[in-house]
Amino acid sequence: MQAIVELAAVESQLKKLVKEITKTRRRHNALEQVVLPQLKASASQITHALDERGREEVFRLKRLKKKILVRQEYHRR
Repeated sequence: MQAIVELAAVESQLKKLVKEITKTRRRHNALEQVVLPQLKASASQITHALDERGREEVFRLKRLKKKILVRQEYHRR
């Protein structure tokens, strides 16, 4: 009789363990299938935006440099 009680306790613990493993697997899959791709897409968008800002800044500085050179040339005359 004692063995049956112990077996029932072990079975109950195993069921709880299986339930927790299942929940953990679902969370893992959700992270891997949903969250991680979203984060990668966000990182890609941020990188693209920063690259674009960098190109715009270089263009703006070139234009400013040209204006300064034109003004200097004008004042030399």
